This record gives sequence, structure tokens and C-alpha cells, in this order.
Amino acid sequence: MFLTLFSPSECRVFLEENEKPRPTVIRVNTLKSNRRALGQALSNRGVNMDAVGSWSKVGLKVYDSSVPIGATPEYLAGHYMLQMAASFVPCMALDPQPVSGRMAWCMGVHPLRQPTPVARTRFRRPR
Repeated sequence: MFLTLFSPSECRVFLEENEKPRPTVIRVNTLKSNRRALGQALSNRGVNMDAVGSWSKVGLKVYDSSVPIGATPEYLAGHYMLQMAASFVPCMALDPQPVSGRMAWCMGVHPLRQPTPVARTRFRRPR
């Protein structure tokens, strides 16, 4: 199938890139924290990370960590969640508003992961 989409050399590169592990990314729960404060707290615990990119204000890419990233007190308190960077895009693209039909659709994108970004847009609080 891939050979119909790509040339043989492009197909080889594509398949090799798919074998590489994806980076660990966390999304800050802005209802409880902000990226700067969470980054500082996790850095103090020995986590080496950087912002996902200029397109996201809530994502951090984790390079390495001396503690399990899914067992920190910040994680257990709900200050961040493990989430792929691509999962940030639906709510950014839909920009759900408090009284629009788009909110219901965005909640259905991934019912366990999207309620917090939707709630953040609905209950905007300055940080």
C-alpha cells in the first residue's frame, strides 16, 4: 500500500521513521497550574524538558527524567497528564465556545482526554 503512495526510497525512510519511539509529551492542566510553574517544579525533581513548540502554550516535551513521569505528586494532583502532542490540535482547531455545538463534538474526540482543555476554554481564568 505504501508503495502506491511513495517511491521506494521514500517508503523506506517512512517505515524507518515509524520505528522510532515518539517523544513523551505532557499537557499542563491550566485550571490547576501553568507551564512555567509546572516546568520549574518538575525540573527540581530531575526532569529534563522543553516546550513542545511555539504553537502550544500547554505542552512540554520530556527528554529524560530521574523520576517516573507518571508518578510525581504533580501528576497525581492533576497538574498535568501524559498526552501526545497531536492530541492538542482538535480543541485548538475547534476553539470551543461556552454555548456552541462545537463543544459537544470536541468532547467526543477523546472522552477521557479532552474535557480539561474544553473546560479551560469554557471557564477561562487568568493565570
